[in-house]
Amino acid sequence: MGRDGYIKLYRKVLDNPVVMRDADHLAIWVYLLLEARKFEKEAYLGGKKITLKPGQLTTGRKQISGKLRVTESKIQRVLTLYENEHLIEQRTTNRNRLISIVGWDKYQDNEQLSEQPTDNQRTTNEQPVNTPKESKKERKKECINNNTYSRVVEHLNARCGTNYKPETKKTRELIQARLNEGFALEDFKTVIDKKADEWTGTEFEKFLKPDTLFTNKFEGYLNQKIRKEEKHAKGETNGGVESRTEDADRNSDAYEKFFE
Repeated sequence: MGRDGYIKLYRKVLDNPVVMRDADHLAIWVYLLLEARKFEKEAYLGGKKITLKPGQLTTGRKQISGKLRVTESKIQRVLTLYENEHLIEQRTTNRNRLISIVGWDKYQDNEQLSEQPTDNQRTTNEQPVNTPKESKKERKKECINNNTYSRVVEHLNARCGTNYKPETKKTRELIQARLNEGFALEDFKTVIDKKADEWTGTEFEKFLKPDTLFTNKFEGYLNQKIRKEEKHAKGETNGGVESRTEDADRNSDAYEKFFE
């Protein structure tokens, strides 16, 4: 594609913890913005002719790696992260991939955006324009929350071998409710670790999921005392054959009723 013209790069990108994770993340984001089409143009995706719309580009890991000198494996991880965080959308084929920049029209084509709105400036529907300070604080809070959703779910998946998605609406609502109550990322990790230690390998392992762990019982889970001595004592009975599973069998009915 031609190299004429320019893009808008807003200063608020510095407040985005996803894009600013490291230099490679930022470089890949800027590369996508620079390579995205400003006007419609025909291109090929997996050997089939398509029409690229503004904010779209066709590319591949090898192509990006050659330009930025970043490994293909890291490029794949970064693109997957950007997709999960709703910065881009992707369609992949065995030849290349189509990437669409989410919000392209808002940030690249909207000539009405201004970093310093004048006093009493109004939008077309007569709603007051947020001041730069207010907007920056709101965007920063949103980015921090998005990052927390991802890190909580990533920890749950890594600890429990699950595959939950951080963009699921119900999961985000549960995490946000606990954040609103003053709990932090480390509290989520503590609850996940405690319940994983307690439930893994028992009848209750199926409850290692967001809609059980992050409900209004969260504070109780967080403050639960883990009695390791009891666990060891149980493992020593019957020559070490008896396990927590037998305890789970005896209490499964009570737990099922508890989680209903």
